[in-house]
This record gives sequence, structure tokens and C-alpha cells, in this order.
Amino acid sequence: MGALTLRVFYRRRLRPLVPWVSALVVILLLISLYLLADALRSSTRYESLYLWLLGFNVVGVLFLLGVVVANLWRLVQSVRAHVPGARLTTRFLGAFVALSLAPVAIVFYFSLDFIQRGIDSWFDVRIEQALGDALELSRASLEVRMREALRVTTRVSGMMADTDAEHAALELDTLRRETEATEMTLFGAGNMIIASASDDTQGILPARPSEAMLMHVRQGNDYIGLEPAQLDRLVIRVLTPMRGYGLNSGAGSLGDPEGGRTGLSGLRSETWLLQAMFPVDPRLATLATSVQDAFHQYRELIYLRHGLKQNFALALGLALLLSALTAVWLAFVAARRLSAPIRELALGTRAVAAGDYSLRLPVQRNDDLGLLVRSFNTMTARIAESTEEAHRLKEDADAQRDYLETVLQHLSSGVLTLDEHAQVRHANAAAATMLGVSLDELQQSSLHGLCLVHAHLNPLCEALHAWLDHEGVVELGQEVRLFSESGRRILMLRGAPLAHDMHSGEEGGLVLVMDDITAIIQGQRDAAWSEVARRLAHEIKNPLTPIQLSAERLRRRLGPVVGEEDGKVLERATHTIVQQVEAMKHMVNEFAEYARTPEFQLEKLDLNALVRDVVDLYRGGAVRVRRDLAEQPLWVDGDTGRLRQLLHNLVKNAVEALQESGVTSPAGPTVTLRTRLRADEDGVELCVGDNGPGFPPELVEHIFEPYVTTRPKGTGLGLAIVKKIVEEHAGRVHAFNPAEGGARVLILLPAAAVPS
Repeated sequence: MGALTLRVFYRRRLRPLVPWVSALVVILLLISLYLLADALRSSTRYESLYLWLLGFNVVGVLFLLGVVVANLWRLVQSVRAHVPGARLTTRFLGAFVALSLAPVAIVFYFSLDFIQRGIDSWFDVRIEQALGDALELSRASLEVRMREALRVTTRVSGMMADTDAEHAALELDTLRRETEATEMTLFGAGNMIIASASDDTQGILPARPSEAMLMHVRQGNDYIGLEPAQLDRLVIRVLTPMRGYGLNSGAGSLGDPEGGRTGLSGLRSETWLLQAMFPVDPRLATLATSVQDAFHQYRELIYLRHGLKQNFALALGLALLLSALTAVWLAFVAARRLSAPIRELALGTRAVAAGDYSLRLPVQRNDDLGLLVRSFNTMTARIAESTEEAHRLKEDADAQRDYLETVLQHLSSGVLTLDEHAQVRHANAAAATMLGVSLDELQQSSLHGLCLVHAHLNPLCEALHAWLDHEGVVELGQEVRLFSESGRRILMLRGAPLAHDMHSGEEGGLVLVMDDITAIIQGQRDAAWSEVARRLAHEIKNPLTPIQLSAERLRRRLGPVVGEEDGKVLERATHTIVQQVEAMKHMVNEFAEYARTPEFQLEKLDLNALVRDVVDLYRGGAVRVRRDLAEQPLWVDGDTGRLRQLLHNLVKNAVEALQESGVTSPAGPTVTLRTRLRADEDGVELCVGDNGPGFPPELVEHIFEPYVTTRPKGTGLGLAIVKKIVEEHAGRVHAFNPAEGGARVLILLPAAAVPS
């Protein structure tokens, strides 16, 4: 959290200040570079300012380097992240840096070469010799003047030897004027001023000699020296003893305050000193000073020659770094400013590509890029209007399509749209149910592919291919029969060609409407059989009783009167008549049962318990009847009597079929009743099967119709009644021959709620 807060603080507060701080640093660096170059002209300034200026320049250059590196890092990250405008900024930056650094590098190279050559040109041997000669000449001139001053002072000392103390000051002033000295002073013992004369009327005391000068004179030497005076002038100081008097007497010594007479004549035991100050010609002094300063500066430059080269090179290098870093930084700024509109356009283009047409870019320029931004805003505004209109039209189309889709999905008729190659474009759920395939599989397949996977669809494919291949046929109206594991379906096909394919724009194709008329035809057939059965039961049952009664009356009347042989014939004939009448009555009763409207007594019952009761009745017979029941109770709403009749009919038909077929299976003839819960169908499944020869293939389609039987003694009403009972319980029944052999009758009844 702390790092995130610092990052946000830097982006919001510190980053906007970086350009201003960088500009201030550049200005300060320029000033410091100027001061550094100026300091190099003077050794005094150089020594006092160089390190400070150099340190400031290094810190400033490092700051600019950090700014440039930070900008470069941001640019690299932007390029890696594919930020719009980053690569264009990189190209601009490269061009600006190349255009700015190349001239700066050339100027740096030649400037450095000129500086090196210029410094080397300063140190010519002839210049050094000329400066030395000039210095020697100025020194010689000064020495001549100093020797002249010494000679004059010595002469004055001799002239003052016979002067007494009372007249010494007057005589000394006279001699000063004659010798053009600025000051003459007579010092006695203890460096005491005896007399003094000076042209400076404002001066109070003359300049006293130093202890070093007195030490030099005590050693018997004259002192002469060149000293600075006021107003940048030079004076010659001469200090000489009063020769011939105090110097050779043993009564005292120079600077001894004891003994000796006071006075310049007579016997004097102390040594007095005469000091004279002579002016030096100002022009000569100026020239001498100038020559000496120039010579010293030249010697200093010789000493600092390599250091100057290095420091000038360093200053020039700092200037180069400052120029280069400033150029790179300004290149970053310029590149960003130039690429900013293009970057905004790229972002805007991405937004438009993502579907955001409400974006409007700020127009901050009046040049060509500004015109481009305004054009972009105009374009997005028009696209937004067009998109809104297209969206509205799409919503209308979607609403219309949803309406048609809803209508198609709730139609009981199946609807298919095919292209001219029999590729399914659209199908509804009713069509998938009628064809016995899933809706997804139907919508993603061609008719030919469906027929390859589902063989029961071959009649439909043949009819459609014949229609598509036949020229001149405008509409289709055909009945198709499909046979699958779920049973027989009779479909009524009605189709019409499509003039134009709205999806691909291609010509051809057709729309096919299918109606499942199986139930209608079966209902018509069942109604017809019911009417036949009702009429037969009524028309046949009426004469059966008189026939039976007449046969029995004949047997009773004629039996006693005919002979034995004729009596046997009569007995057999009447017995046959009565037996066949009973059979006819049984058949008529079955017809009546098939034709009558049932009266249900629905109750909640366990199908497993009902199957157990029925199977127990067939134990011990020649045909083995076994059960395979679900683990949990299977509850249905049904009539116990009708469902028991259904089970008896199925088991009885299977047992009789196995007995008549003579099954030779190792397990023997077996009838199996299996129950299962069908969660996918929300129903209960009852399957009755045997291991016999199965149903004849040609009769499977009609096995549940009246008078359809595979047994010589069968009436053909058992399975018809089974089908009727199943339909009375809102179920479905299906007969088929499994691949492993035998016959199967599969019944699916609606499941009931589990009783509390």
C-alpha cells in the first residue's frame, strides 16, 4: 500500500514538476559553466571556485542523466506494452537525437583540438626568453638606479661628517634637495632619530629600518633595497653608517645607547646611520612590475599547462554532456508533443474498434494534426449515428426473428430450411423430435450426413433428393414412413423452393414443413376397427346362441332314435358346432372388449408389485418367466385390472409364441419382464422380451393392429388391446427385434409422485 501511495503521489504531484525543475537545472548549469570557464582565466579564481563549480556541474549532469534514463525507461516500457504512439515517439526521438548530437559532437571535437593547439601555442621558447630578457633588463635598470642611490648616499654621509648636531637637520634637508631624495634620516644610538628631512610635509615620523636591515649594517655592509610605496610606486631604501667616525672608535657600537659624545664632529664613540629614500621613476616601476607579473604568470601557465588542458577538456566535456542531455531531453519533449495527437488518434481508433463511438478527442492544435483530430471526431460522430441506427434496425430484426423463432418453436409441425445442397440452415424442435435426432445435430449437419448416421431417415432423404434433382417441380407434397427403435412415424411432407437465400445471397434451397400424421392415421384405423368390432360383435353374437341351442336340441331329439353309428356321427357334429360357437363367442367378446369405452378406476400403484403378482402365476410352466425389477418402487397412476390384463396379454403371447416356435436355446425358452425408472423421460419403463425368433420384419410395423398375428391360432387382438390400454394410460408402446435376438415390447408410462 505504501509503494502504491508513493507511486500515485509521484504521478500526481512530482511528475508535473520534473520539466520545470529540469529547465531550471539546465539554466543553472549554463551559468555555472560560464563561471567555470571564467575561473579558468585566473589562477586565484580557479582555486577558489573550481571545485564548487565542478561539483555542481557534475550533480546537474547526473540529474539530467537520471531524467533522460527515466524517460528512456518509460519509453521502453511503453514500446513493450504496445502503447499507441510509443514506436512513433521512438522514431522521432532517434531522428532528433541524431540531428542534434552529430553537430554537437563535431563542434566538441574541433573545439577540443583548437584548445589543445591554442594552449600549446602559448608556450613558445622565444616568448619565454623574451620575457626573461625583459625581466633582466628591468632588473638591470633598477640596479643601476639603486647603485646610483647608494653612491649618492655614501657621498652625503661623507659630507655630513663635519656637521654638528645643531645644524644637522638643515644640512640634511639641503643635501636631500640636491640629491632628489624623498627622505633622509640620521639615526643615532638605539635607532634614535637625530635628524630627518622629507618632501612629505604631512608625514610625522620617517620610516625606521627593520632589525634585519640593522643586522646587515652591523656586519659592516651598506643596505640597499627596493620597496613599495604609496600609489603603487617603488622607492629605494639606502642605509649606510657614517664612515670614519663612530664605526672605528671602540667606545661604542651601532645601536649602543651608552657613551659617546653627542655631535657629528669631535671625538665620537658611537656609530650613526644615514638612511636615504630615493623615488623610482613611475614608468620604470610600472614596466618592471608588469614584466615581472607577466613573467610569473607565464611561469605559472607553464606549470599548469597539462592541468589547463585537462580542465579545459573537462569543462568542454561537461558542456558537451549538458548539450547532449539537454538535446535528448528536449527531443523527448518534442517527440511526445508531436506524437501526442497521433497517440490519441491511435487510442481513439482502438476505442472505435472496440465499439465505443462516443469518444471525442480534445483539439489542442490548429495545424494539420489538429485538422486530423477534428476529422476523426467528425467521423466518430457519424459512425455513432450510423451505429445507433444500425443497432435500432438490428433490434427490430432481432425482435422479428425472436418472434418467428418463438412461433416456430411452438409449432407442432416440424420446419426445416435447406440450401440447394441439402445442408440444414434452420430447424425447430418439432422437426428434431419427428426425425429422432437432437436439435444441435440437426442444425449442424447436412441431410446426406444425417442419413449416413441415422439409417431410418433414408426414406426422407430419398424423397428430398428426388425432389431437388427433379426439374420443374414447384412444390412438394408427399407422405413418408420412417421406422426407428422408437416406432413407426408417418410424416406428411410439404415443401416449396426458396427464391433467394437471405444468409449467403445464393439462389436455391427450400423450406420443408413436416406433420406427424402417425397418430391421426392410427386413430382413424383404430376408430375403423372399433366400429368393425362393434358391428361384428352385434351381428355375429345374435345368431350364435340359436345355433348353439339348435345343435344341442338336435343332439337330444335325434340321439335316441338314430342308430349307434349315426348317433356317434351326430354327437361329433353337434359337439363341433357347440365348440366352434363357443370360440366364436370368445372372439366376439374380445371384439367387444376392444371396441368398448373403458371405465377407469385410477389409483396409485407400484408397477414392480404388479409384475411380481403376474410372474408368480406363471411359475412351474414349460416356459420360464423371470423378472428383472428396479431397486426402488415404480409408482404409476393406473387401473390395476387393465394393467394386469396388459401384463397377462404380453406374457401369454410370448409363452405361446415360444411354445409354438420350439426354441432350442441352452437356457430354454425364457420370458423376461424388466422395469426401470426413466429420469430423462420422467416415466417408468416396462420391457417384456423373449429369446424366441422375434417378430417377422414385415409385420413389425403393423404388430399392434387388430387381426395381425404370427400364431396360427391367434386372434390378433392381444397386442391391439395392449396398445389400447397403454394409450388409455397416456403411455407409449413400441415393438422391435433386438440385435441379440428375440422380441421386445417396450412400454413407457408416466411416473407418479411417490406417496407420502
